Amino acid sequence: MNANKILTLLAPWTVFAIVFVCALIVATVLKKWLWSRIRHWTHASESGWRKEILDELDLPAKLTVFGLTLSFAQGFVPSTFHHANLLTNTLLIYFVVVSLVVVDRFAKVIIHSHRYFAQFNVGSRQLIQIAIRVFVYSIGALIILDSLGISITPLLASLGVGSVAVALALQDTLSNFFSGIYVLADRPINIGDYVNLNDGAGMEGYVVNIGWRSTRIQQLSGNVIVVPNSKIASSRLTNYNLPNRETSVSVPVGVSYDGDLEQIEKVIVEVAKQVIATVPGAVRSYVPSVRYNEFGDSSINLSVNLRAETYVDNYLIKHEFIKALHARFKKEGIDIPFPQRVIHTVSDS
Repeated sequence: MNANKILTLLAPWTVFAIVFVCALIVATVLKKWLWSRIRHWTHASESGWRKEILDELDLPAKLTVFGLTLSFAQGFVPSTFHHANLLTNTLLIYFVVVSLVVVDRFAKVIIHSHRYFAQFNVGSRQLIQIAIRVFVYSIGALIILDSLGISITPLLASLGVGSVAVALALQDTLSNFFSGIYVLADRPINIGDYVNLNDGAGMEGYVVNIGWRSTRIQQLSGNVIVVPNSKIASSRLTNYNLPNRETSVSVPVGVSYDGDLEQIEKVIVEVAKQVIATVPGAVRSYVPSVRYNEFGDSSINLSVNLRAETYVDNYLIKHEFIKALHARFKKEGIDIPFPQRVIHTVSDS
């Protein structure tokens, strides 16, 4: 290869490189100046979602400047240059990828910072972000394949058949996955809630994690129960944190038929008020009440109603109330009868 051919080959690349370097320097300086102006115009303070958007878009902005510089420099390359089409296709793919990154990062900031999405828990926001990311990058991949001249119709058909096969093979896994989507979207439970699955197996405790396949519930003993999301979605579930964390505490009591019911009610209310005022976890503003509800076999049965700040607090409240009431009944001479039967015998003689 003689010198003229080498110069002919190198000339387009040399011009391209020189123009690109010069344009990149100018574009970088302009980008920094424009970025500082945007921060000033939008009043992007040290915190807030506007600042987070600008921070997330800083890298895409640099990539955009780089791409625009490449596109500008490409204009100085002759169209007859045999690598011109390669440059054009590369730039097209580059700008598609940069656009995908911009959309993904913008959606991420909006989902995690905007007040509208604050009502969703962390898992729900992550699910929305992943769904948007999968959708955006899937569309981008199809655009890139189409721009390269690759037919996407056979690919879509293959994906359709493959999806059916995968769905049949992973039926249980997909059931738990979509149940997890339901749990995160409908929010019957949230992390930190105290729940009972009402299945008779004692599945009761704090929700410590909600995943795509399973939910973890920590019992008061410290053990963690891993429950498939499909079971969470189909079970009758009691959430003691909804609609609020406070819960009523009902203590059944039986008193003798010979007792003075007015006096007994007065004593019980006094004890209940004392317990509410002293026991941690009791709702201080709550006024306790006594309700007689039935004539039992051996006693008149009643319910004492108190209130706890959380469901777990009811254990200590009942504990202290029963101790205090038992001591007060002994002091007042109020009898707590035990079950008894009177048997009458008839003599044959």
